[in-house]
Amino acid sequence: MEDIKINSINSFMKNAKGLAKNPLGIIALFISLIYGLACLVLGVSLSKLSNPSERLPLIWFIIIFPIIVLFSFIYLVVNHHHKLYAPGDFRNDETFINALNKNEIESKVESEIKEMQKSRMDELLKESEKQSKELQETEIELRKNSEEMKKTLGEMEELKERYIKVEKWALDEYCLETHLEIHRNQKVSSSLGNFQLDGIARIEDLIYVFEIKYLTKKSNTPTIKVLIRENVIKLNKIAKAFPSNKRFIPVIIIVLDNTDKIEKVELLDYAKKLNPDIQIEIYKFRDLQEKYSEN
Repeated sequence: MEDIKINSINSFMKNAKGLAKNPLGIIALFISLIYGLACLVLGVSLSKLSNPSERLPLIWFIIIFPIIVLFSFIYLVVNHHHKLYAPGDFRNDETFINALNKNEIESKVESEIKEMQKSRMDELLKESEKQSKELQETEIELRKNSEEMKKTLGEMEELKERYIKVEKWALDEYCLETHLEIHRNQKVSSSLGNFQLDGIARIEDLIYVFEIKYLTKKSNTPTIKVLIRENVIKLNKIAKAFPSNKRFIPVIIIVLDNTDKIEKVELLDYAKKLNPDIQIEIYKFRDLQEKYSEN
């Protein structure tokens, strides 16, 4: 009898180790453990529970618990089904990598534009405050800055179209240089969350993930270092959503209006310290426009 108990415990521990590999298995393990304890209590103590008031809590628990589990499981499947699996549960990359739909692409571009506009507006506000102190807040300067802000807001649609073109031209240029086949505007769904990417390319065990940034304002090497650090942190998080048997290569493409004062070698060395596998490409907007513009 003792051997049977030991074998049962060993079997349960072996199954528990297998179930604990993803959230769905942990839920099943938790339910099995609760019911196992309930059965143990009933088996050992049922003869001693002579009073109905002592038996009723156990009976109601056995009746109500499955209903609670059922509705909780339905809620998880309907609203958070992608969080019930680990990356290893997918058969291949195609299972959880899909192209962004039109609305998601629109949302991604809008998000990038809003980020750029916020940075631009902050810059204008700081400039306005500086000029106000120097010129004692003259009405002429305030009106000038106000008109410039209105003009900036009015150019959002034009900036949005330019950003879409920059993404396309930058990936076209990278494809021309490397001959990679890049799938553009992709999303990755995994137990860690959903991620939107500018592009993904795969060659055997290599996965290239692309992040494109377009800076319209004057930029220098220190400010671009900050941009690289922020995107490396983001891409390192995304890398955890991919199978561990794949080599993850992040590619950050930065498009600038002016690249004359940019130290490319220094930026690449800085990026390599953050992630040895990273690739940094810096393109000039006018060069891409002359090469790929239809006009």
